[in-house]
Amino acid sequence: MISNNELERRWKLVRQVMNREGLDWLICGTGQPGGYARWLSNRSSTRGTASIMNCVAFPVEGDMYFINHGDTVHATPQDSYGVKHLVSPAQPNLFVETVAPVLVEALKASHPKKIGLLSKGFFPAAAYETIVKGLPGVTFVNAADLIAP
Repeated sequence: MISNNELERRWKLVRQVMNREGLDWLICGTGQPGGYARWLSNRSSTRGTASIMNCVAFPVEGDMYFINHGDTVHATPQDSYGVKHLVSPAQPNLFVETVAPVLVEALKASHPKKIGLLSKGFFPAAAYETIVKGLPGVTFVNAADLIAP
């Protein structure tokens, strides 16, 4: 378990970089155990569902989002220190390829201009396409080199 003080320290460092680079959000998939998502949120993918796009969306200001599939049958959303849990009842099937629409709706409200992607290799294609198409006019950049140091 990571202390709240340690999370605050990490968030401060990351937000300094985000401000410098003009990033409104960072988005990272949770498919990599111990990766960026875990480092930022102290949470990880649950029930082996990383392939359907669990992710963390970290804002330059305010609480982050942890997004995954869930409902009263599969998982109950649990907010934690600095993390709001968003869930989609849409389980991937023949008609639904990703839970990413709940993320797109949350991000639209902040009118982002530039979003950094972390762990892009852990984004399913359907999730990436949904995010990019759902946020027209937003610039997306690979932010791994900015955050890793």
